[in-house]
Amino acid sequence: MRFVGVDLATEPEACGVCALEGNAVAYVGRGSASHEHPDWLLEHCSRADAVGVDVPFGWPAPFVEALRGHEIGVAFGRDRRRYRLRTTDVWIADALPKRLARDRGRPTPFSVSTDKLGATAMVGTVLLGLLSDGFRLSPRQSAVPRAVLEVYPAASLWAWGLRHRNIDVSAALEVLQEAFGLEVCDDDLERLLRSRHCFDALIAALTAREYGDGNIFDPPEDVPEVTLRAEGWIRVPNRLLHGAHRS
Repeated sequence: MRFVGVDLATEPEACGVCALEGNAVAYVGRGSASHEHPDWLLEHCSRADAVGVDVPFGWPAPFVEALRGHEIGVAFGRDRRRYRLRTTDVWIADALPKRLARDRGRPTPFSVSTDKLGATAMVGTVLLGLLSDGFRLSPRQSAVPRAVLEVYPAASLWAWGLRHRNIDVSAALEVLQEAFGLEVCDDDLERLLRSRHCFDALIAALTAREYGDGNIFDPPEDVPEVTLRAEGWIRVPNRLLHGAHRS
């Protein structure tokens, strides 16, 4: 099976992509200024069974509603968190640590509505539009063939029991190679060690593989379908990796 991870950015040079074929890393690389962005990613994604993209798929619904017909002088509500964070962001910050006991501090998603991440999300809408004909976008259930998923590498690393801050990439790769039986050639290993964009793309691809294997949290049943379609949902692994204590 083929799983692809994309560390999306506003410019192709800062965008990493990684493809897994079975247990082997089949491709690791970054974009270049000559690429039509994000169209060049279709070459890598089109044959995948699942694609994990590190980018928000949507904006907080209360934020979108507040902007609809907004005029100057009309105040937002005082509770800014509901405008800043999506339902999935709140779930990762508040509910995920209750589901998984980990030694390290919890991951904290960035805000797609109030941080610079919003510009990347705009690029993401173009990529999702290009992929939508051949893939299902963010299915509610795991292991749905031909799926595109929102992932968050820091949350994946945390869930696996690895460092998600101040990462020792070499140590993390050693654990990942052992836990997933990864085969990585020397040139690709060098790219992963040299570029954080490529490393995050590998984490995105492995998260897509976890989705394909059913080792992932699906959205809670009490989250309405309309919320998932408007805001998206970050998929996070649900298991600790063997050897994670070493990283």
